[in-house]
Amino acid sequence: MSFEKTIQEYYVMRPDEDLARDQRYLENRELIHACMGLSGETGELVDLVKKSVNYGKPLDIEKLLNEAGDVIHYLARILDSYDFTLEHAKAANLDKLAARFPQGYTDKAAIERKDVQG
Repeated sequence: MSFEKTIQEYYVMRPDEDLARDQRYLENRELIHACMGLSGETGELVDLVKKSVNYGKPLDIEKLLNEAGDVIHYLARILDSYDFTLEHAKAANLDKLAARFPQGYTDKAAIERKDVQG
């Protein structure tokens, strides 16, 4: 049996499960759109850096700024879905870093983190 036929066996859904998933997609369509946009714009930003680092193409700083703005736009839409702001996200990140690296970041501290496996 082909991989495609075999893998399909793992994703057979009952009609009620399928309907419930459709409803969740509808209820979260703005969040899904913003996540897709964030992923796409992040990819564009990464591609700029890739071409500069790997191929020696001069980094277009103006385009980098524009793509970074697009990333922030979609990130802000995601946060707004839950009544958070960029300031909330920045504060949460600083709290996480302070707990993770109380003496400050070092490569050794990152490797020895207790909250990460492997």
